[in-house]
This record gives sequence, structure tokens and C-alpha cells, in this order.
Amino acid sequence: MKETVESICGVVAVDGKQARQTKDKKKRALHVVSAFSAEFGLVLGQLACEEKSNEITAIPQLLEQLELKGCIVTIDAMGTQSEIAAAITNKGADYILSLKENQLGLCRDVKLYFEEYRRNTAGLPAACCARSYSQGHGRFESRSCYICEDISWLEGWEKWSNLQGIGVIFSETEENRKKSKQAHYFIYSCKGMTAAQILEAKRSHWGMAINSIGFWICNSVRMKAEPEPTIPLKI
Repeated sequence: MKETVESICGVVAVDGKQARQTKDKKKRALHVVSAFSAEFGLVLGQLACEEKSNEITAIPQLLEQLELKGCIVTIDAMGTQSEIAAAITNKGADYILSLKENQLGLCRDVKLYFEEYRRNTAGLPAACCARSYSQGHGRFESRSCYICEDISWLEGWEKWSNLQGIGVIFSETEENRKKSKQAHYFIYSCKGMTAAQILEAKRSHWGMAINSIGFWICNSVRMKAEPEPTIPLKI
């Protein structure tokens, strides 16, 4: 196990979930932050916290326990903090961090940029755009990824450790004759990565989050039986 963890590379997805069956009238539900290796399908470490807002402090503690050199760490918007970006690059890793309302100004600027960017894609370098499609169980989804490394105009870019670019994934889903659209904005430190590579990394993150459902159920039983809220995995 130790040798496997030390050789981890590729995408490491950091995600927080509410642990099932840990909430009752006397206590709040536990939130568990976990790091997954997309390449090995392996849980690298976990840390529990009492509230979702505490994930911001739990994530750096979890990252500190891991050997991440050469990895790409993906985190949802809750973990998009300049301190967490610095913690990742200090470990010799790169990041792809989602943008939502918790970084409102940054998210707004990136959104406005790509709304214009999307209208005029003619002449864009092939490495700056990518598309993928998936179909199964009556569900069809298409994804279009666009990235840009010209960020000198982006206000506050210098506070993000080794920030190299911004991007978006536009997804369109059709299921049961109903269509929906979403846009996933992000920043990244992986200089020279193509849109296709980043799209694959983001899909790995989403896949790990979906496939971890059974794992959360298993761990909720363990946490109910053990009073200690932290579940360490020594490396």
C-alpha cells in the first residue's frame, strides 16, 4: 500500500461529502473530505469535519499528508482558495480549481470572457478547444471545453500561485426528452495542457465523485461506531 501511494501520479480528486447516518437530534452531520487517485481508483486519505464550511481548513491538512509531486489536483468550488492553490503548488503538484459564487469577481470575469470567446471560435488553436460525447441508459451528454492562457487582463491573477490559465466546460444533457445546459468554469496551473487533457481531468474528477457513493455508505457505518471524527490514512 505504501509503495502504491508513493508512486501516485495523474489526477487526484479532492471532494467533500456529507457522511450518511451521522446526523441525529444531538449532533450535526459529519462532512468528510477525501482524496482519490483517478488512475488507481484508490482513496489516498480522508479527514472529517463537522460542517461543510470547515472543508476550507480540512483540505490543506489533508493535502499535507499526501505525496503529490507531479499530480494534478482537482477540487470543487469550495476549495478554490488562494491558500489551497499555494499548498498544492508547494507540494510540487498542479491544480484545476472550479469557480462559483465563492470567488464571485473572478468567476464573473471568466464567465464574461468565455461568453464572447464562444461566439467567435474561428481561428482558435486546436489545443484551446475540445469536445467529448457520452451516451448510455437513455442519457446523452455533449461537452465543449475552452481554455485560455492569456490572462494578463484578469484582475487579481497574481494572488493565485502559478496560475497559468482559465477555462470553461459547456455541457448539454438530454434525458427523458428533457434538455439541460450547464457551464463549469475553472482556473488551472498546468501550463501547456490542452483543452482535451483538461477535459479528461475534469471528467475523472466527476467520475470519482459519482463512483464513491458506495464508499461513503461504508464509511458512515465506521464513523458511527468510532467517536473519533478524523479518519487518518498514514502514508
